[in-house]
Amino acid sequence: MTGYRRDGRIEDCKSFEDVDFWISELRRDGPDEILIYVIGNKVDLEPLRVVDREVAESYAQTKGVFHFHSSAKTGQDVEEIFYHICQMEYEMRSSKENGGMRPQSTIDFSNFTQLEGKKGRHRGRCRCQST
Repeated sequence: MTGYRRDGRIEDCKSFEDVDFWISELRRDGPDEILIYVIGNKVDLEPLRVVDREVAESYAQTKGVFHFHSSAKTGQDVEEIFYHICQMEYEMRSSKENGGMRPQSTIDFSNFTQLEGKKGRHRGRCRCQST
């Protein structure tokens, strides 16, 4: 899986303005099958939001990229983002193996377990399996 991360903070308009540049760079220099995600981080700072959620979602649709919101501090929606990445990677690989046909199965995350991490935080471990 090819991945790349840039912070996009909901309380920082400049970080959102830079997204267009980074998407262009990734499309120019990255592999053809790259998955690009625009993630509005720091939703725990919602009262300080300057990047409108609907504007970001509309932008992501026009660019043909995935869009999520999360908080690294609280963990809000972080697991969902990784699940989505896993699912999309699985579908891309299955599609290649099946001659371009999309797979009929989905990822089974029922084996997802939580492991205790440092300072009482949880670290997730996922064993992705096709069903």
